[in-house]
Amino acid sequence: MADAIYLSIAYALATLGALSVIKTNDLTGILTFYALLTAYKTSIIMLFPNASSWVTIVGSGDAVAAAALMPFYALAAVLVLKYDKVISVRRLLLYALIGVLVGAVLVQAWRTQINPVYYAMSAATFSVYGGFCEEVFFRGYVMDELSSRYGKLVALFGQAVLFGASHPWNPFVAIGAFALGTALGAVRLYLGLEACIGLHYGLNIFTHT
Repeated sequence: MADAIYLSIAYALATLGALSVIKTNDLTGILTFYALLTAYKTSIIMLFPNASSWVTIVGSGDAVAAAALMPFYALAAVLVLKYDKVISVRRLLLYALIGVLVGAVLVQAWRTQINPVYYAMSAATFSVYGGFCEEVFFRGYVMDELSSRYGKLVALFGQAVLFGASHPWNPFVAIGAFALGTALGAVRLYLGLEACIGLHYGLNIFTHT
């Protein structure tokens, strides 16, 4: 248990150090920062299986797993706040509603039991990270930089590869993340970042419970 706490502190300090040198136009710094975040999250999940989402944490009552995850979410939130492009709240809410409706239809088809409490918890915690932090990073920072340097096609698939690689704890999850990243990248190109955030947020409510 002590090793897990020390590891959490080490990764938190490493990400703080990377954060201090990040610039929104510095692709290397951004990728370094997120690589550290991914390593941190992956290590925590391996050490604390209950840390895969806040729903499992609350359900298991694992306070240590919750404490270990807090720096991760805090640092990810800082990354979002550093993004300097304008995001329309109205469009974001519209697409979030669409994502929730699509997710609700899917969960009706896939699952026989629905727990509204768990979905509410997911909406207030883990889905916020997936919808905002992952989208601002991959479909925001990374796509912007790759597109300006190498063109839209490289940006589309490049960010999808990185998105899949950021889910390394299960190969099937990584493949699924690559497919989702490609789809959301296309959404970014045609509908904008707000659509990516809203749809990802709405779908995550039902897929991470």
